Amino acid sequence: MASPFKSMSATSPSRDSSFIKPGRYLMRIEKFYFGKSRKNRDFAVLKMQVVAVLDPSAAATVPEGPHRVADKADWMLMADNDMSAPNLKSAFMTITEVPESEITDEAIDLFRSDAQPLRGIFVEVDSVVRPNKAGNPFTLTTFKRRVRAKEVGTMASPAALQSLQIDLAAEEAREKAAGQAG
Repeated sequence: MASPFKSMSATSPSRDSSFIKPGRYLMRIEKFYFGKSRKNRDFAVLKMQVVAVLDPSAAATVPEGPHRVADKADWMLMADNDMSAPNLKSAFMTITEVPESEITDEAIDLFRSDAQPLRGIFVEVDSVVRPNKAGNPFTLTTFKRRVRAKEVGTMASPAALQSLQIDLAAEEAREKAAGQAG
């Protein structure tokens, strides 16, 4: 019997990530990139890591429960979905704290470039499962706000920060150097 998995030689291995589960989380951005599915559909992915679980109650709707600290979580958008571009723009307005007019094609290209300027930014993310128009479950993810390094210490435990090797003093210095201190 032939393998039901196509293009295995061109497939990258999983990096222990899952899609964002229901709940409210403090996350750190690791990478933003574009890709193509095996069915040749374009997509964008924002890879993140859970720094703190702020409210796991929404996860009561799913059997696997909420994320845990250190989990990798991906926010994926299919380019052919009508709401993907507006959702991406809204998320990046929140993450970068700039007006709508500054989230351009050029900005998106910069975000996905080798420079990865979003890497290390902390964000508060809320995710809930709701029915879509057809009544099927749909996970709605909202980027609530960017979180400055000086506030991360009040939201995440010292043990979590240590296990994730997050140096808040270094993060604050990086924000200040980038002119982003809040």
